[in-house]
Formats: sequence, C-alpha cells, structure tokens
Amino acid sequence: MTKRTYWIVMIVVFVGAALVDWLAPDHHHIVFEHHKWPVFDGVFALAGALALILFSLGLGQLLLWKNICSLSLEETKAGFGNKTAVVKELLVDLGKNVRSGTPLVALETDRGKNIVLTSPMRGKVDRFFVDVGESVRVGETVVDIQVKGHVVDHSSSQEANHA
Repeated sequence: MTKRTYWIVMIVVFVGAALVDWLAPDHHHIVFEHHKWPVFDGVFALAGALALILFSLGLGQLLLWKNICSLSLEETKAGFGNKTAVVKELLVDLGKNVRSGTPLVALETDRGKNIVLTSPMRGKVDRFFVDVGESVRVGETVVDIQVKGHVVDHSSSQEANHA
C-alpha cells in the first residue's frame, strides 16, 4: 500500500466514523456536553490511538531495540574472484567493548589471502555468526556490534568509491 493510499483510507475511515457518530449517535451511557459535538468521539479516539502508538514505540525503543552494526565479508576485502573464506581466529570476546579499528575476526580466503575484519565504530560485540574453522561466503554476516546512538550506513559511499 502506498503512502497516498494509506492516507486516503485513513481519511475515509475517519470521515465515515464521524458521519455515523453524527447521524446515528448511540447514547446508552451517561452523556456529557462534549459528547454532543459531532466529531468529538472520533477525534478523541484518534488522539488516544496516537498516544498509545507513541507510548508503545518509546517503550519498545527503551527496552527492546538495539542499534546494531552488522559486519559482513565484502568482495572488495576478500579480493575479486574469492567466494569464501575460513575463519582462522575470533580476535575479541563476546560482550567486549571495542573501538573503531579494533580487529575482530581473522579470515583466510580460498586463494590464501589473509583478511582481518575491523570494527567500523565504537560499541560492544553483540553476536558472532561464525566459529573458528567455519567457511564464510562473500556477503554473509560475520559479527554484530551493538552501538550507542545513531548507526550510519556507509555502504552506499563505499560502493560509489569503487565504481
């Protein structure tokens, strides 16, 4: 669904609910003065739904979401023509805080080239997707780093430099 279609549907639903509330009110409960206004209930329900959504997003960001930077084996590092590499050594422990440039994983390509994946930013090693001796394909995620703050994606600038 496009953004435009979404907004059209939302407006139609809101206007339809307001018309139904105005033309056929259901007052089997205590009626306050503001309930007699034609669109009060629709506006109040919309405001309540938006408040609930914003509260849920804030709670999710506080408790659930992590800013993760995933590192994968890139063809530019592995060398063109190399399709796989074998993990020789995990150079840091899981949960360790790392700085930008810290060596994380040592690999050897199928043609004998040694590669060391380094951390692009400060953070904490969150997860290894490989063990020593495992084979990694080009493009496969090797390690996740949990970072504080905003994660910047540099992949488009790296592709522009190699084009």
